[in-house]
Amino acid sequence: RMFAGARGELEAEKVMSRELLAQRFAHENDMIQRLREELFQKSRHMKSMFERMDLDNSYSINYKEFQHGLERAGVRCTEAEAMRMLARFDRDGNMRLDYNEFMRLLQNAHDIYVHDTGVKAVSELGGAHQAGRVWGSDGFN
Repeated sequence: RMFAGARGELEAEKVMSRELLAQRFAHENDMIQRLREELFQKSRHMKSMFERMDLDNSYSINYKEFQHGLERAGVRCTEAEAMRMLARFDRDGNMRLDYNEFMRLLQNAHDIYVHDTGVKAVSELGGAHQAGRVWGSDGFN
């Protein structure tokens, strides 16, 4: 039910003002950036970062694991915010992040934010949102 609510929030972004959308993206980007930094401090390899969050070794990260990772990184967010971020990166809609989806989260791929919002690129939102670092496939800039 919570996941459906998060998907509904993503759908509502289609009609959200650019200003509110930019604020939401900036807030989410800050949280994801803190998660990235925490994971990067512990390991320089993305596979290891994934394994640190995949607590049940299921080869995917569920909501509880994602929320636990955010908490360990010192990210304070509501359950709804955590679920919305999970839903934003969960491309196949199974309420879990597989390795490829997790890679997109870590790499901060610009098209992540094009989740049926009508925004073709983060740059369309103007200066209100600053894109984070983009990691290479080896986990380095």
